[in-house]
This record gives sequence, structure tokens and C-alpha cells, in this order.
Amino acid sequence: MIHVAASARSKLTKLHLTPPCIGIRIRVEDSGCSGLAYAMEYCYKKEETDTVVRAGSKRLYIDAKSMLYLHGSDLHYRKKEFEEGYEFTNPNVTSECGCGESFYVT
Repeated sequence: MIHVAASARSKLTKLHLTPPCIGIRIRVEDSGCSGLAYAMEYCYKKEETDTVVRAGSKRLYIDAKSMLYLHGSDLHYRKKEFEEGYEFTNPNVTSECGCGESFYVT
């Protein structure tokens, strides 16, 4: 399971999802120089093997493969000097690329 911090829950709750959108899909996909990256997108259909996580009034849908990488992670919303967005703190990550856009899990 993943934990959704109050900062992320607050931001997600403010999203206006119009049907047929049912929530937000979180995925781990092949990408970048370290091999894996996080992706968030609108979800229109719950798959049979999805894990569903409540985040305030919204639901997050995570496919079984991505859940293997995300288990035990925390999702935060961070606002820094010139950037803001969702950020994962993932205890499974063993290395990251220099730019921080992708990660590797052994």
C-alpha cells in the first residue's frame, strides 16, 4: 500500500474530475537513464488487478506491476522555490539518475 500525505490529499481533493473520469492512475513505467519513472494520469476504468487507494474524496488506481515498485511509498505535494508537484518518497529505490527524473529498484 502507499500512504498519501496530507499535502497530496489536499491537492488531489481540489481536482475537478468530470465523468467518465473515476480518479487518478499512478503508474511506474520504463523511462529515463535509470530505467523507471512515475506517471500520473486521469483514470477512466478500474482494472481487475488495480489497488485502489482513497485520497480524501478522490481515488488513486495502481496496477499490480506498479504496486510492486510503489509498496511502502509516501506521496507528497511539494512546493519549492521555482517548482511544485507531486513527489514520491519510495523506500524501494536503490539509485536515481543525476537529474532525479528516473530511478532504479533492485
